[in-house]
Amino acid sequence: MTNDSIPAAFLAKLPDARKTMWFNAMRIVKTGKAEYAQKAAQILDEYEAIELAGDRPEATEPAGTLMFEPHVHGYVSFGYADGQCTVSIRKTEQHRHEGNRVYQVIVLGQTMPETCRSIEEARELGAFEYGKRSGDAA
Repeated sequence: MTNDSIPAAFLAKLPDARKTMWFNAMRIVKTGKAEYAQKAAQILDEYEAIELAGDRPEATEPAGTLMFEPHVHGYVSFGYADGQCTVSIRKTEQHRHEGNRVYQVIVLGQTMPETCRSIEEARELGAFEYGKRSGDAA
């Protein structure tokens, strides 16, 4: 499969298969092997863009000054300020035991160094960091 056909293959898959592709790419990123991890990170960005462009649930969950989509146990969700996507929350792996940190937060394109245990914690971090970067009080 060529790199150009990866997004097309992702779009052609059913939701469970998309989730598998997501977590496979995330595992490669976590290995840290430079050439593979960099390409897998690019693929995750493409997958995220595809998800953001698709039909998304209405953002009805407030955190700070942001509104987040309801948590539906997917692999990526988004937070919005004034209708613009400002935060993405990526699930890095499935929960294996209570308390493991599986949520990665990206605010205005910058990945936060810490990961979160719960979607609520990830939303709060996203809202706080967005407030710091945008000048809004979170």
